[in-house]
Amino acid sequence: MSISYEENRNAKPLNKAMMLWFMQNLIDSEADLTSPLLDVASANLAGLPPTAIVTAGIDPLRSDGETLAMKLCEAGVAVEHRNYQGATHEFFGLTGAVQAARDAQAFIASAQRAVFGERVT
Repeated sequence: MSISYEENRNAKPLNKAMMLWFMQNLIDSEADLTSPLLDVASANLAGLPPTAIVTAGIDPLRSDGETLAMKLCEAGVAVEHRNYQGATHEFFGLTGAVQAARDAQAFIASAQRAVFGERVT
């Protein structure tokens, strides 16, 4: 388990105990934990398109996102990563109430426009 699992062991809405429950109910054996379907950072990441990653500071999954960003960079993939320090897991969809969600969505939209170009209507 990564550092963010310990830092956010009691966070809401997602915490370490919940993540352990999800994993116990997802895998058939410990060997499943090494599958690139679950451990994406261990997969061959070379040749992937430019990637934007959003993480939340109060989230047990934050370190996983940071690791993925680092591994993508090591594989030669253009990656932008932004962490929203005071945000919790699931903040991204709360644009009506959380400024960080609006900022994160603007960041992702900008990254997508950079890759796909502006849409002409």
